[in-house]
Amino acid sequence: MNNQSQNGAREVAAALINAKSVAIFMHVNPDGDTIGSALALRLALISLGKRAEVFCQDAMPRVYRYLEGIKSVKTAEGVSPSDFDLAVSTDVSDIERMGDLRGLFSAIAKCAQIDHHETNPMFADFNYVDGMASATAYLVYEMLSWISAPLTCEIAVCLYTGVSTDTGNFMFRNTDDRAFEMMPALMRAGLPLTALSSRLFREMSRSHVLLLGKALKSIRYIKDGKIAVMTLSQAEMDECGAKPEHADGVVNFGIDTEGVYLASLARESSGKTKFSLRAKEPCSAARVALRFGGGGHELAAGCTIDAPLIEAAMIMEKALIEELSGAKPPEDD
Repeated sequence: MNNQSQNGAREVAAALINAKSVAIFMHVNPDGDTIGSALALRLALISLGKRAEVFCQDAMPRVYRYLEGIKSVKTAEGVSPSDFDLAVSTDVSDIERMGDLRGLFSAIAKCAQIDHHETNPMFADFNYVDGMASATAYLVYEMLSWISAPLTCEIAVCLYTGVSTDTGNFMFRNTDDRAFEMMPALMRAGLPLTALSSRLFREMSRSHVLLLGKALKSIRYIKDGKIAVMTLSQAEMDECGAKPEHADGVVNFGIDTEGVYLASLARESSGKTKFSLRAKEPCSAARVALRFGGGGHELAAGCTIDAPLIEAAMIMEKALIEELSGAKPPEDD
């Protein structure tokens, strides 16, 4: 941890300790890291005798329904900023990523954040941001020590969910030694590793399998096979009985293809098009996402283009080609 991150951790810890009531915010289209981090922090604060509630604009994916406290996640309806001393976001790379909840977050007297995205603009009063961390869940794990909160089995389950999903079951490039250093502590706390890892990385719903088939049928390889692009229309989503969460991870089948350096999955959503982006060095998914107001990590990012599916897919294809040209990956042997 560098000095800036350490100072940020100290400031966030002090804010959490001094607060009596804390509102915890997730990002839109929540994934395992933002959910696991938020719910772990909630449990830790409750154990210290504080009031803590979690907020998210969107519904929780069913795959994470085993997490303690997930049924208590709320929207902003009927909530007053004066109900809380402190607002804290977990795994939110930019305040816009809170969607409809950014107004509530900003209106609470003091705000803090815990995040691991390199593109984070430090939007809170207190910022614990470490772009080198494998997942925000790891930073929440560290925060337990800063605020002297116990590591229970329920918290361990939340933290494992966050770090394992954001590292691709400890296979992505962002996996570092710190991700493994936390695992013995989680196991000692009673983490049911075998059951959870199977649930998260082996089991797939029928809708997910059907949607994967649709996406793979659409896949195209361009620029001598160095770019893979896929699309999913709303009609295809409906046909599969799929929700947005069922598209998670589909883009990885593009980037995992031999010789591919950039991959995208375009998904139609309420007249706009959401993109999941993946990259291999020297290309950057984050650079592409930032062009459209999105963000994320160098090798995994996302964004939204305000255009219909086919038009947006062509716009993204042009951006991917420009990124490939600028990054100049090695030629095939």
